[in-house]
Amino acid sequence: VLQASRFEGLSFDPFLTSSTMEEEFNQNRRVLIAKLKTANVKPFAPNGDEYGPLFLREEVEAALR
Repeated sequence: VLQASRFEGLSFDPFLTSSTMEEEFNQNRRVLIAKLKTANVKPFAPNGDEYGPLFLREEVEAALR
């Protein structure tokens, strides 16, 4: 179970989708997803529950910047 308290008080969304990554990084989403795969960044899936192409911002930023 995701603990919402971990994200309380943040001034940004702790998650990114391929669309929001495309906007923020000014690159094609397919290119970005390929870079994430190369960096072994996996979609957010707490306890094995999958939510589709939803990524933790901190992991994405570490891999792409």
